[in-house]
Amino acid sequence: MALLIVVGLAVLVLWALSERGVERARLTGPIVMVASGVVVGLFVAKDFNDHLNTAQAEKLVELILALLLFVDATEVRGGPFGGEGRIVSRLLFLAMPLSLLAAVVTGALLLPSVSGPVLVVLACIVIPTDFAPASPILRNTGIPARIRHIVNVESGYNDGIVSPIFVFALSLAGKRADMDAFEALLDGLWAFLFAAASGLVVGGAAGIVLRGTRRIGFTSARSGRFVLVLIPILTYVVANGLQANGFVAAFVAGIVYRVVRGGSRHADLDPAETAFADDVGQLVSMAMWFGFGAVAVLVFSNGFEPELVLYGAIAVVVLRLAPVLLCLSRSSLGWRERCAVGLLGPRGTASIVFGFLAFNELPAGPDLPPLYAMTVVVMLSIVLYGVAAPPLAVRLLRGRG
Repeated sequence: MALLIVVGLAVLVLWALSERGVERARLTGPIVMVASGVVVGLFVAKDFNDHLNTAQAEKLVELILALLLFVDATEVRGGPFGGEGRIVSRLLFLAMPLSLLAAVVTGALLLPSVSGPVLVVLACIVIPTDFAPASPILRNTGIPARIRHIVNVESGYNDGIVSPIFVFALSLAGKRADMDAFEALLDGLWAFLFAAASGLVVGGAAGIVLRGTRRIGFTSARSGRFVLVLIPILTYVVANGLQANGFVAAFVAGIVYRVVRGGSRHADLDPAETAFADDVGQLVSMAMWFGFGAVAVLVFSNGFEPELVLYGAIAVVVLRLAPVLLCLSRSSLGWRERCAVGLLGPRGTASIVFGFLAFNELPAGPDLPPLYAMTVVVMLSIVLYGVAAPPLAVRLLRGRG
């Protein structure tokens, strides 16, 4: 494990020193980190497995997700839905639930031996989108700015919205599997309410206090940036103390903080204020991608699972596109634009974190379906969305009306 940590830190330093060169080579940070993790994983896979399945690793992964969800929630520009309320709300509250349902049904057909709660866990792993492995898409001027903005805003919210469903399904499938369904639902509801309350109080209080202290010149811009990194950590700790979910609380805190900090005019946060939190989030995200590369070796070394590979491929290619086309019909987007929104859906950090948490929580080995499915969808996303999807989307939209 020490070798993995040392090499991982060294690769992070090398990536930071060569980021622009990597981008000029049409590569992304996640691709470099995954490739490095795969190489190291070939030598330390067994040792990594022993350290991955621990309570300490689980808490670390949860804390990383809390930070990333908070950053996502604070970065949305142009109001709660980025000025695209009708489109984004359809994607989040119509298309995504349909995608989750379709993923559960597909899983039931392809994986008949897997229990219902685990199928829901699988769906929560393979459906949320994240543009970390395909960030050039968001800078590709061949794709209309509106399309890039819509999918970016959506990806900032969907993992936070899926999180409570994931936590509830995981509790039914994991250590609380012997609990009555109604009792588990009630327990999950209370945990969600406590998480939401924690995020509301901490995020709201931080936003009010920071807005006031900045107005009277009591807080510097530098210390304000520190606060943005500390808020999700504090929220996570408070929620855990209340036996609630820390990363759900951090997501709520991010939304509330952004609204309160913006004041009565609902102004966007200054990018300079969120820059440090964004940088820290990107750094820990890169570490997650390195760990994912090592996990991929661990997963595929246990054999080829055609059903899970097919499930992951269907999830990436079909289970998002079809619901998006259905739910965006008769919207302000043309047919080509709807197709582009449906096609631009890479999976990334949220899928990795949910896969790791499922691996820790569920009683199974390294060939656990959630971990395998996570590896398949993320690897496919790196290949498809890092290479094939951008030119395809540009070609699709070139002749739009």
